[in-house]
Amino acid sequence: MQFHDNHLLFDYNHLCLLTKVSAINPIL
Repeated sequence: MQFHDNHLLFDYNHLCLLTKVSAINPIL
């Protein structure tokens, strides 16, 4: 269960990173 929670947290952080990159480079 803990591993699953960590995986969700990783996905959330990765999504935030992609959102920031998209905000900087709308073309991507």
